[in-house]
Amino acid sequence: MTFLNVNKEKKIKMKKQIEKMKAVKWIIGIFIIVIVVLGGKYTFDIVKGSPPTTVQPVEKSSQIVVLLNSEFVAHDYDGGASLSGIFIENELSQIQVEIGLSRGFSKQYYFIEKGVLVKVRETEEVFPYVDGLGGLDYTRLELEYEVTYVINPTGLTKLEEAGEQTLGEIMTEEQKYEEFKSKFIEYRNKIEEKRNCEKETSLIN
Repeated sequence: MTFLNVNKEKKIKMKKQIEKMKAVKWIIGIFIIVIVVLGGKYTFDIVKGSPPTTVQPVEKSSQIVVLLNSEFVAHDYDGGASLSGIFIENELSQIQVEIGLSRGFSKQYYFIEKGVLVKVRETEEVFPYVDGLGGLDYTRLELEYEVTYVINPTGLTKLEEAGEQTLGEIMTEEQKYEEFKSKFIEYRNKIEEKRNCEKETSLIN
């Protein structure tokens, strides 16, 4: 085989490799575009005083209204408290409540469809006890309990439950049903009030 033939074969191989690289780059480019488009639907919500990072789906056209501590609770908690309302296309679609206690965080997620409460999810995340420290490790949290309820016209339907509840008040399902309904109205009203105040302030400014 002559030198010219060898050189020609190398050029053909290099050309094929370049074409493959272009194809791979094109696929990666499409993948990145898809991720960016879908990724725009999520926000990372970090509540002050709370180590965990909660990832919640939020549409691009959403608005989030946040109330802290005394804006919605009567007394202070060790780890603070936050109430968030997520509006999608000008409608309240989700309410998130986070209470910081000495041992961890109690959280509630109220899911709303067309103004009606349809589902509630509760979680408890605790600071784990470490023998080497002789106490709680405040640098990390562990999910200790979670439960999801569907809200029916006459009561609750429990979809799933894992772990043991240790932070929140233990109630019967009948008590929880009444609690969810009353808290939903209370939280919704507080969020709407804060939202209206923010609108008025923005108009003045």
